[in-house]
Amino acid sequence: MVLPKSEKDRIAASKSSSCSQSMIMQGKEHHKILERVRETSGRNRTSKGMSLEVIQEDHGLFTVCSDTYKNKYYPIEAHNVTCESCRDRCPYCQVCKCMYICSCDDNAAGRKNICKHIHAVGNFLKNKSHPSKPKSPTEEIEMIQDIVCKEDSTRSQVEEQITEVKMKLQSLLSECDEMKDLESVKALNNHLSKAYGIVHAGRTYPAQSNNLPVDTSTVLEPSNKNVVKQERLHSTKKRKRKDEGKSLKKPSVRARQEIVESLAKSQSDISFPILSTGAICDEHSYC
Repeated sequence: MVLPKSEKDRIAASKSSSCSQSMIMQGKEHHKILERVRETSGRNRTSKGMSLEVIQEDHGLFTVCSDTYKNKYYPIEAHNVTCESCRDRCPYCQVCKCMYICSCDDNAAGRKNICKHIHAVGNFLKNKSHPSKPKSPTEEIEMIQDIVCKEDSTRSQVEEQITEVKMKLQSLLSECDEMKDLESVKALNNHLSKAYGIVHAGRTYPAQSNNLPVDTSTVLEPSNKNVVKQERLHSTKKRKRKDEGKSLKKPSVRARQEIVESLAKSQSDISFPILSTGAICDEHSYC
């Protein structure tokens, strides 16, 4: 089928307009991403210029002092530190809007922005993992002393934890003989297998995170992933009949005609016995 020229022009015009609209939308989205990156970088530079004081209260909880108001602190809580899917990420401190939650006005009313306080926490952790070089011999000595003190405290904490683990294992040995349920024993054996992996990974410092067993309950998976296959209500596979020759089929017209002729022929061949060949006389007649 050959379309007229006007119809071809209309189709070509619609295709070109749809392509131009998609290009405009992509350009707008790219412009928004660039604006967010520029805004994030500007807040990072602002946080570095203010030299905000960061206090680490606990693992995953920080307190940042306000640069505008004195004696005012903003608590910052870790939310999703292992996030790797966000595109809006600071190129300097590698912090995204999902990692931390701040209580300042920039993050009020449910808005998730990377404020200057969150940037301060990111820079604080970055400098903590990569400390700067000492500027004087005295500062170098103090840094060495701090490192030695941290190693001693870490070693003592490790020894305390190992002692606690040994006590728990000894109590488990005495209680294992009283177990009677098979499923409980299997679950315990499974957990002990994971414990072996943790022990082997913890022989080095820092621990080899690649060798640590993964807890599947904490792994984030997409919501549209079919983890368990759905049960089928009926089989969609066509089954072939094994005894096709024994099945009853409707006879054709020719076959029905042959059946009728054979039945008629069989009825004509039936002979009846003759009881008498003479004349039949009435009982009261005189023959």
